[in-house]
Amino acid sequence: MGDAILTTEVVDAVKAAVAARRDDLVDLAETLIRVDSTNASYPEASAAPGGEGRAGDALGERCAQIGMRVERVGPDPGRQNVIAVAEGGGGGRSLLLNGHMDTVPPADPSAWTIADPRRPERHDGVLVGLGAADMKGPLAAGWAALAGLRDAGVDLAGEVQLHGVVGEEAMEHELGTTAVLEAGFVADAAINLEPTRSALTAASPGYRSFAVRVEGRSTHHANRWLTQRPGGEAVGVNALEKAILVVQALQDLERAWAAEPLHPWFPEGSFTLHPGTFSSVGAPGQPAPVFFPAEALLEYGLWYPPGWTGRDVETRVEAFVAERCAADAWLARHPPVFSWGYDWPPFQTPWSEPIVGVVGGAIEAVTGTAVPAPSPASPAAVGASVDSTWIERAGIPVVTFGPGDMAVAHSPDENVAVDDLVSAAQVLAVTIAAWCGAP
Repeated sequence: MGDAILTTEVVDAVKAAVAARRDDLVDLAETLIRVDSTNASYPEASAAPGGEGRAGDALGERCAQIGMRVERVGPDPGRQNVIAVAEGGGGGRSLLLNGHMDTVPPADPSAWTIADPRRPERHDGVLVGLGAADMKGPLAAGWAALAGLRDAGVDLAGEVQLHGVVGEEAMEHELGTTAVLEAGFVADAAINLEPTRSALTAASPGYRSFAVRVEGRSTHHANRWLTQRPGGEAVGVNALEKAILVVQALQDLERAWAAEPLHPWFPEGSFTLHPGTFSSVGAPGQPAPVFFPAEALLEYGLWYPPGWTGRDVETRVEAFVAERCAADAWLARHPPVFSWGYDWPPFQTPWSEPIVGVVGGAIEAVTGTAVPAPSPASPAAVGASVDSTWIERAGIPVVTFGPGDMAVAHSPDENVAVDDLVSAAQVLAVTIAAWCGAP
């Protein structure tokens, strides 16, 4: 599926040069992991403020060492993005590699098998540490690709940029990726380095958060027997029990989505409705166990397919729940109230875009395995929101490709195999050489 694939001699030289940088690649990944770059919008970041900037300094220093021009941009002086530029000789296509430097706080620190999530360890060829996969390891692989090309003496016609951005973990793209693009650091195509297990992906789901408030009627819990009789709603209605009906409706909707072919690039069951919190309150100032809860609150996160808008999601969910609630006398008269929060739209790059073909050709050249056409059996989609969305919205064709597995991101013992880091860096290096016009 390639476009402008390189000669075997060039591919072999590039692969060898990247492999020779193996120790440097792992050292950079470990250096970045040791920096506490918890997203500044998380309360836990107050223990080590400015971590995103320190991670950027570490990345920028390594880029400068291989002859790249390093700049910093962003609207927040305390949270600057780092951009490293390898200028081309002219006449070639340009490419940007994008990765975020921020992390979430460690998930359940007591469940980690290493002493400190920010003190990386290597076990049987696997690097373990916070951000190993998401996405300090992938950023280090991007750097190693550029270092290998330099070592191999490959002169590029087109410019290459490596973006280390802030804010991704809290959807603050206006401070991170979008700010970098608006500052003029754009290219003819882009690769977002999120962990895809080194698979070529050209789509992601959209994400919406929402809350549902369910009304009840408070009464003393000793009156429950009265509420079970005909007309009992005049005495009291347990909002928690009515909210369970809403949860069941949303579970049915999730099952319906799983049974539908909502998008041909995603495996079945990719689009889900996740209940995150369920709470209820009794009468004002009264504990809920003693009084019927007067109100219940559900909070959800939802994944939706490319081709839908955030407004489509609202309409579909609210209509389905309303139809189910119509069968309950109380909920029909006191319908649940939805409030909608985050909307991180999906992205999808056509499979016919040249950058897709070049990355696919590079994967085949490095691994010997051809990239199949997208299908539910061979999905071409990453399973989470990524900054590819904002790159696509800037008019830049983009794919998502990187080492590591999204399944271990935000989890205890987050990890990435060192061999995968090296292999992904080789694919990136071959991609850069082919796309940017190596002689």
